[in-house]
Amino acid sequence: MTLGTPGQIAAAGEAARAVLEEKHAAREITLAASRRRSGRGASAIRAVHRREFREARALIAEAAAYLAEAESALGVHGDVRYGGFLNDAKKEFAEANLTLAFVEGNSLSTAAELGVDVQPYLNGMAEAASELRRQVLDCLRRDEGAEAERLLGSWTTSTGCS
Repeated sequence: MTLGTPGQIAAAGEAARAVLEEKHAAREITLAASRRRSGRGASAIRAVHRREFREARALIAEAAAYLAEAESALGVHGDVRYGGFLNDAKKEFAEANLTLAFVEGNSLSTAAELGVDVQPYLNGMAEAASELRRQVLDCLRRDEGAEAERLLGSWTTSTGCS
């Protein structure tokens, strides 16, 4: 068995350091983009509840740009991609899009159309159901029974629930 020379060991260490520094940079960019995205999603949902749909769409567009930034920073770093925080951001992105679609009466985008994996999409749909419930209650408080019925109908029609 031949041992590596000090130069070979140093070169291997430098190569490993370069990969780890690249991975760290990707993680930092992705974390920052995910945090900015999460703030936009929450603001978009609040805008939907205030019926400020144009503002909600603008915030969702900003969130999409942050997700694209995170995705492009990841490159080959699958371990960073599946660390959890990016899926949380994607879940909130899906939730904001689905909540807006339900309340406006538009068709729902698929996970692929939103650019998110199925798991965060389904989690976002579950969260959108809670937001839709809130919207229905707000309608009932404002004595808008027809709108509450429409919202309930949109949920049951879109999801196949009855």
